[in-house]
Amino acid sequence: MGNRSTVVAIGDDESHLADLTSGLGRKGVRCRSVLFTGDASVVPGCPDVRIIVADLHPRAGVLSSDGSRDLRSDFGTISHLLEDRIRPVGPYCIVLWTMYANEAQALSSFLDRLRTVPRPVVVRALDMAVHLDASGGVRDKDALIGELEALAGGWLCPEGARALAGAWGDIDDREVDALMEEIYASRRRDVGRRLEH
Repeated sequence: MGNRSTVVAIGDDESHLADLTSGLGRKGVRCRSVLFTGDASVVPGCPDVRIIVADLHPRAGVLSSDGSRDLRSDFGTISHLLEDRIRPVGPYCIVLWTMYANEAQALSSFLDRLRTVPRPVVVRALDMAVHLDASGGVRDKDALIGELEALAGGWLCPEGARALAGAWGDIDDREVDALMEEIYASRRRDVGRRLEH
């Protein structure tokens, strides 16, 4: 069964995931947190997801033979999770929770290779260094969620066209017409009366 959460947060630090999930929850946004330690089977199918908050390096400590970060491996893991586990069907964005904010564009280019799912509309970076204290904890949860809201560019607000995008595939044209009539009627305070065209 798929997950109906608007946001899925994937990372290898439970406290960071808890801070993201609780902060978004206070804003009325459902968030599914997934503690990822390399086992892809823990990542649920979430076809209706609109925002994926992902640790850029989901498998901490993976280095190439020369001791540098192995971006192809990290990017490949994210690509695999998108195509084989999450399987988004509508528009979505990725916000990277990372110490390497400059790698967001490289990930976006790498994801051009996606074949079985749409590529993200945008990939942005949420810089860990700005939000973590010396002990590795989130120093200001409200600031973290505020920046996530800014980076997500309105995707966290299920209103108007974004709400319809959030229902991608679940409603047909008649339901959209009925929904729009109900919205207009409720704005005029005469719910239940058909709009004149």
